[in-house]
Amino acid sequence: CRAIAENPETVYDYTNKWNTVAVISDGTRVLGLGDIGPKAGLPVMEGKSAIFSELVGISGIPILLQEKDPLRIIETVEAIAPSFGAILLEDIKAPECFQIEAELIQRLDKPVFHDDQHGTAIIASAGFINALEITGKSLSQVRVVFSGAGAAAVATAELFAQLGIPKDQI
Repeated sequence: CRAIAENPETVYDYTNKWNTVAVISDGTRVLGLGDIGPKAGLPVMEGKSAIFSELVGISGIPILLQEKDPLRIIETVEAIAPSFGAILLEDIKAPECFQIEAELIQRLDKPVFHDDQHGTAIIASAGFINALEITGKSLSQVRVVFSGAGAAAVATAELFAQLGIPKDQI
């Protein structure tokens, strides 16, 4: 405790903080179930934590918030952030998820990731790049259509644009 008090960065040497991620949700956009609330969303967050543990040895800690106000969610996550090496936002509906993630990235000195946005965008992009390779097509030869404008679709469209797909083809 004294060593950490003298040099706060040693918290990663003396504690498990480096290996923990807070899995945060308000239960407003649980995949396939919608706004079922935090209690009903707990099994999903526990499942995500189990995947972290099994596949990469990371301690995921589910934290379900009985709160829908984005500013209060931001303040709550900011208040508990010192205990964790990273923050994973999960199953928080759009458009609130955009504000919550952007603000936490600005406020915190650790990785903040919204799985519904970026996890989906990364996987969709990998599949898309693979499909282009298999079909022998280039980015200029395809059009991409999204059905809906939720967090996953918006983030995926943004990443596709960064990959070089002209915006008039998305």
